[in-house]
Amino acid sequence: LAGRVVVGKVENCSMNGSITIDENFKVAGAIYVGGLVGRVSNADGEILNSHYTATISFAGGSSEADKKGYIGGIAGCNAGTVKGCTNGVDMSVIGSHETNYIKTIYWGGIVGYISENATVSECVNNSIVKLTYQRNSDATRNLYMGGIAGYVDADAVVKSCNNAAEVQSRSACKTISIGGIVGHAVADSTIDDCNNTSTVSAR
Repeated sequence: LAGRVVVGKVENCSMNGSITIDENFKVAGAIYVGGLVGRVSNADGEILNSHYTATISFAGGSSEADKKGYIGGIAGCNAGTVKGCTNGVDMSVIGSHETNYIKTIYWGGIVGYISENATVSECVNNSIVKLTYQRNSDATRNLYMGGIAGYVDADAVVKSCNNAAEVQSRSACKTISIGGIVGHAVADSTIDDCNNTSTVSAR
């Protein structure tokens, strides 16, 4: 729907076409992939009452070491507001990285990474969040994944969100943070009135 939202609004939109990024896709910097928006990069950006009901298949990477990937069912990265959004039933998001240089992956059913002071509220994930991730023996790799968000930064808020789908990691990362709602929340973030009704598994 949009690669990047800076100051603007995506409202009452839906997307039901699959997104496929194969292993031949490489960029020199960070990668932002979302079912609706790759990146909301400003506090004034909004995604409201919108829906994604298809599959994200991601196996891309970076041509340089120590880069990051942000992948989410609604947005890869959110610095603004995501509210009232849902992922449809049976969306499976799968990533495989054997040789591509992504040091850290943020992977969420709704948003991969929630930036400082941003908000995700009243969202529902009904989509399997599944990641198969292999790291190079010479690279330190980190994974943050959750049914709603992979990572929640300082003063960010996740409120009144529900995850009803499995969160599953089959990965050989050095560090893994995984959760039904969020994978990792820093000390000054807020997780309020959220509910997970599905399983979380890793091996």
